[in-house]
Amino acid sequence: MREILDAMYGLLIIPEPEDPLDSILAEDFLTSRDRYNQAAKDNTEKNAATSIEDMEKKLVGQAPGAPPQHLMCPLTKRMFVDPVKTNHGTVYERKAIENHLKTSEHDPHFGVKHPLGLTDLRPDRDMKRMVKEYRSNQIKEPLV
Repeated sequence: MREILDAMYGLLIIPEPEDPLDSILAEDFLTSRDRYNQAAKDNTEKNAATSIEDMEKKLVGQAPGAPPQHLMCPLTKRMFVDPVKTNHGTVYERKAIENHLKTSEHDPHFGVKHPLGLTDLRPDRDMKRMVKEYRSNQIKEPLV
């Protein structure tokens, strides 16, 4: 996996227009660098300003009904992106529970009977896998 990510990173830093995936972009890169740079800037502004939710709607459309409750963070009421499990077994979205712990030292699900700190959080790979599978099943097939 690391080799794949390193190769992708290398292509982002130093494109290979002699072996392109998109021959039109490669031609612009070689013959009109200003037009290529402007198109890259325009696409970045257009797509970087799009929220994750909007991108998901574009790919998935309106999903029939809400996602299963077990894939939703009890604090944010949204589907997990970076789930962590507490030492008490509760799963939260990482940023949400970290923000909660700035003002409280207890697990919000259990209250004052269960102290909780940042060191009590562990990545929940199983939940992340379940969310990924659910999202993958929701993505529309691309129209050709």
